[in-house]
Amino acid sequence: MKRLTLLLLFVGATCLEVEAQSWLQMLQNLFGGSSKSEEVATPKFITASQLQGEWFFSTSEIEYEGDDALASMGVSALKGRASDLLGRVGVVAGRDKIVIRSGNRATLQIGEHRSEGNYTYDAKTGKLAFSGELAGKNYTLEGSTEYQEGKLKLLFNAHKVMAILKDVEPALTEHEYVKIADQLFTSYPGIQVGATFQK
Repeated sequence: MKRLTLLLLFVGATCLEVEAQSWLQMLQNLFGGSSKSEEVATPKFITASQLQGEWFFSTSEIEYEGDDALASMGVSALKGRASDLLGRVGVVAGRDKIVIRSGNRATLQIGEHRSEGNYTYDAKTGKLAFSGELAGKNYTLEGSTEYQEGKLKLLFNAHKVMAILKDVEPALTEHEYVKIADQLFTSYPGIQVGATFQK
């Protein structure tokens, strides 16, 4: 109950900044959606050769495909704070990048910090897995990709990403946003986080 109350307070506080159109969309989601028929876009996957190269961070991504109204509101609130949190930990759009090379090698670079590892990619399903070392510890993270108009979106299970972040950077867990996000990710396993990249 305490977790639910904390989440509701956070959602309420952050939703005060939401524009009127966003409120309308949120109400439509809560009470049966829009009267317009919505087309479901078929995801497009990048080829293995197109995947290779330097991909620069553009925007953060948080998605939830479930039907829980509370989780949907929580994710909407978190989206508005994600860029601020990434800025606090030093992630810069247009500078930080992932470099994907032949031989299934990949490099993540955030400022002066660099992590080398391996990746596997299935162009038929868009599934991608990274394994490498962060702060002296080995990790594997599996996710999905979507490619459209020159933009590559990478999404991973939010709970698993949070577990890695807490292990690598324990001080980060003291941030109020991270605490609330962790509660949300634990309660609703269908949430995914990641980023959009461009070459």
